[in-house]
Amino acid sequence: MQRNGVLDLLSLIRNFRVHYDQQPLHIRQSIFNHGYIDSNVALTEYHSYFDRKFPGFFQFMYDALFFSKSSSFSQFYLESCSTEILIFQNCFEIFRQLFKMHYDHDLKYDRFRNLFTVGPDDQIKINFAWIDSTVTKFDLKEKLNQQTPNSYYDFLFR
Repeated sequence: MQRNGVLDLLSLIRNFRVHYDQQPLHIRQSIFNHGYIDSNVALTEYHSYFDRKFPGFFQFMYDALFFSKSSSFSQFYLESCSTEILIFQNCFEIFRQLFKMHYDHDLKYDRFRNLFTVGPDDQIKINFAWIDSTVTKFDLKEKLNQQTPNSYYDFLFR
């Protein structure tokens, strides 16, 4: 199955980094200018490649993850998030501002609302059934690119 959604991009960035040394040397050198990620310069250039291919993506993710309140991310922020992100109206306002700031995109209320199951108390409900239905429902709609790469190498040079 072809994968080219946002989660697939995050997965590619992570997996390519974890298995970097297993990639052919000529690919590592021609794409990232380094045979090995053995220094801060090499790591910076690795991430810079993806930042050039998908401008603003890392900054958007950084800003969005602030609201997750995850303890695994707290070390990367100077202050703690006090916004209750699982209240739908809060969630919509935050992401409306983020999309406008990063991509000059006006987030549509109805389209955003259809992403979630919201209870009468405006609380977003998240469970495994919701996750599965969301992945299925939006797998073909929310894509970064509709081209099918022949390999990681072709994907990286698009």
